[in-house]
Amino acid sequence: MMPPVLTNQAPVPPPAYHRMQARLGTSLHIDALTLVTTLHLLTLCRLAVRVAHHRCPPPLPAGPGGAPRIYSEASLLLIALLRTLWRLSYQDMRDWLRDWPALALACGLPLDAHGSPRIPSVSQQWKRGHRAGAPVTEALFAPFRANRHPSSADRRARSDH
Repeated sequence: MMPPVLTNQAPVPPPAYHRMQARLGTSLHIDALTLVTTLHLLTLCRLAVRVAHHRCPPPLPAGPGGAPRIYSEASLLLIALLRTLWRLSYQDMRDWLRDWPALALACGLPLDAHGSPRIPSVSQQWKRGHRAGAPVTEALFAPFRANRHPSSADRRARSDH
């Protein structure tokens, strides 16, 4: 199920976009919202998280206490992917999502009491990403690696043990 997307909002360039464009030139001719919705990246991130949990279950909860998790792992993975693709800092990514609510909703972020998307803080992005362990690129390739047949090198490595 895809979250509702605000269609009446024009694409918003990321905060460091003009500096980066002056340095590198234009290379990506698609805005982030179109990329996320056309390629169904949130669905792909959900699949990557599910496969990763199947291969390596998440650690047990720490116990009673602590705040409940607000952001899904798939949403944070998608945000990390966009941050990597557009070469943004954690703060720039937060500012971009705040300035472009349609992108925040397409990333699967929940709404607050006023109907605005809740944007993860810089520390939340870093801590949850660090706790997840795998870099963004590895996490996204997990669904494709799950169904591959072991190579002869993999079989030899297993037989050596």
